[in-house]
Amino acid sequence: MSKKKMILKKLKEMTETEAFRITPVPDKKPGLTNSKIGGMPYWDKTMEYPVSPDGEKLILLAQINLAELPANDSFPEKGILQFFISEMDRPLENGYFRVVFHPEINQNISDEDLNSLDIPTSLEDWDCFPVAGEASMAFEKVRVSMGAMDFHYDEMLREAARLSGENIPADEVPFDYLEFTDDECDSEYNLSAGHWLLGYPYFTQEDPRGCGDSDKFDTMLLQLDCDYKEGRGFEIMWGDCGVGNFFIRGEALAQRDFSEVLYSWDCC
Repeated sequence: MSKKKMILKKLKEMTETEAFRITPVPDKKPGLTNSKIGGMPYWDKTMEYPVSPDGEKLILLAQINLAELPANDSFPEKGILQFFISEMDRPLENGYFRVVFHPEINQNISDEDLNSLDIPTSLEDWDCFPVAGEASMAFEKVRVSMGAMDFHYDEMLREAARLSGENIPADEVPFDYLEFTDDECDSEYNLSAGHWLLGYPYFTQEDPRGCGDSDKFDTMLLQLDCDYKEGRGFEIMWGDCGVGNFFIRGEALAQRDFSEVLYSWDCC
């Protein structure tokens, strides 16, 4: 085995973690409490519906019924986790998005209850919302390792090299020093593309956590990539073929505290 392959193998061992690959299923209409991308959210009308600082109701991007996930230690066995955002031409700062966790599900919510709230959804015609239509979700539990888009990648690659007997000079960028081929480069940069619950992020530009105090958001909570097929009646499109991500502190996730989350999206 070449030295480079040994280093990449060590990196995979060091960063391997559990994640859930998400597959949209547009031809299966989700129920109110099912996992879904877009569509009508579950909502108990006794709770205040999330609105932006401008007073506009936020729109459901994705909803995860935790009971539908494969067995795991990362999430509760039941409840609903929801991701709300405003249209994409709005700011990304807090207030224009919200992550909501419902530990218990009220099975008595009716269509009339939801209609009375006048909730905007992706089923309407929006100019600047990433989801059009709705889709159910299928989940696959897999083991994944860090890709080159994560801002910790060079740091971890340097450590993997050290543990493999290769000391990369401090003034050298590890990725460049190892002289990746074009195919290897593409593989490492695209490793985390797609739709994910947990795992490692993919970007069309760069990781927003590399500046300020945003590096505290050490766990990717949800990633939705672009997803479009002609005539399907469902699509995800972040600007010009981008990707959207939500991040949380691992400690907060363990405590089921979704009050502080980092949301970003970028495009080419």
